[in-house]
Amino acid sequence: MATTTNHRQRQTTNKVDESSSAIDNLLHCPVCSNEFNAPKLLPCLHSFCFECLESSLAQSQIGPGQAFLCPLCKTQCVVPPRGVRAMKSNVFLVTLQEFFHNKTLDSDQVLSFFIMKFV
Repeated sequence: MATTTNHRQRQTTNKVDESSSAIDNLLHCPVCSNEFNAPKLLPCLHSFCFECLESSLAQSQIGPGQAFLCPLCKTQCVVPPRGVRAMKSNVFLVTLQEFFHNKTLDSDQVLSFFIMKFV
């Protein structure tokens, strides 16, 4: 019985480590690899830093009302008439960042809870 319990604890620890890494990756922009700064959400649900998206579009000479492809999935998106600033902010990522910076709960505790509940 102790072997089974130890095995389950190792599995849970491995899942927590994998989830911590996945969440860490989730909090970083795929363009600059830094933690998101003012993340903007594309219609395909990928997110990029406001500045990364704005500078990338400016380099490609893509402005308001023009189409561009998501750098990750190549879904066609359109810059809103008021520009990148008018794109929806990814409030989920902002909230997740705040949570991990404030550490209201130990992140391992939260991850363990979600893994046990949903995995």
